[in-house]
Amino acid sequence: MPMKVGDSDNLLFEIRTVRRMLDQCIVRFNHESDSDLVEACIYEMEALRARYRYLLKTARLKGFSCSDDKLSGRFPASDTKKKINRW
Repeated sequence: MPMKVGDSDNLLFEIRTVRRMLDQCIVRFNHESDSDLVEACIYEMEALRARYRYLLKTARLKGFSCSDDKLSGRFPASDTKKKINRW
């Protein structure tokens, strides 16, 4: 069950957790060869990115700021297009 995004500690914890989950999903995506599992990774990445954007927007509205790339909203490049074209 997701935490309430109310207090600062929970918000930062959830941002880091979602970021870690996204990083893990990208690793799985880069190592996957089955087309169904590649597709599942793509959907999971998109859902995690949407959640991450929401959390960052919430953090900004609460006055948070950070120069750390892990919290900046930038996502690592992945070879999604290359994999999709292989199908």
